[in-house]
Amino acid sequence: MNDWRLDRRKILNYLLSDSSRSGADKSRFVRSFGFRPHRWEGMRDALVAHPKTASLQDIDTTSTYGTKYVYRCRIITPDARNPCILTVRQYREGDYWLVTAYPFD
Repeated sequence: MNDWRLDRRKILNYLLSDSSRSGADKSRFVRSFGFRPHRWEGMRDALVAHPKTASLQDIDTTSTYGTKYVYRCRIITPDARNPCILTVRQYREGDYWLVTAYPFD
């Protein structure tokens, strides 16, 4: 999974947004490790790198939208505390897309 798409809006309006219903808790979490909206590219880069260093936990082929890949553990953060997270990516329309990312203990 070398090439995959991460929409800037997914980061700014979801993962780094305090006003997103589904993203506010995630935003507080990732901001606590130094990610910021005005430097959203750092979050993008960390998410791009995540499947290269994390463990593939699951492959779900049952979704009508495409195969989902679940990766778990350390993400590189600006403050270097590097918490464990879980990311879900989906293969659809010839590309890999980020579905979600959240803390994982």
